[in-house]
Amino acid sequence: MALYLPTRFPVLSGACTTRGFALCGASYRARAKSGATVEDLVENVTSGHVTEVKIVLTSVVTALAFYQAGMMTVGWGKVHLPFLGPRVASEAHRTFGDVIVPITALVGAMCVAYFGFSEDHAREGQEWIVKLHVLAGYALAGVLAIKIVIVRWWRSLSRFLPAFGIAVLSLFVLTWITSAGAYL
Repeated sequence: MALYLPTRFPVLSGACTTRGFALCGASYRARAKSGATVEDLVENVTSGHVTEVKIVLTSVVTALAFYQAGMMTVGWGKVHLPFLGPRVASEAHRTFGDVIVPITALVGAMCVAYFGFSEDHAREGQEWIVKLHVLAGYALAGVLAIKIVIVRWWRSLSRFLPAFGIAVLSLFVLTWITSAGAYL
């Protein structure tokens, strides 16, 4: 079953070579008739290197998650550094979180759109790793969403933020191990 991507961007639709939207006429109907799918979009955006791009982005996000955890150990006062105050560390944690979440959402969307939920792309005998990766990815999305809601709106539950932070870091690591770790 193909999932068609409605778009009005000529670059994404491939329906024309001009830059003007009115001149081009790239519409949903043109996109649907061409048979291009979201998988094609992901492949085009990554120049055919979907797995490699996913590995790099996942590795970067996991490294940033470790950096974030380090910042919060300073922010919560567990580690004292003479050159870094708790408030600055907390702001850095929040800023990097604002960068990590959209990249994580992008990688997750690319993963689901391109690879789906099947074990077809798994190496022989490693289908369980794909299942674990899918579960870890969805758990990561859920825990991140809950953590963001607590930080932004449910401040009365902020006492649970360290536990959620540890869970997020653990799920980032598990997601990395079950995807990028297998190739590196």
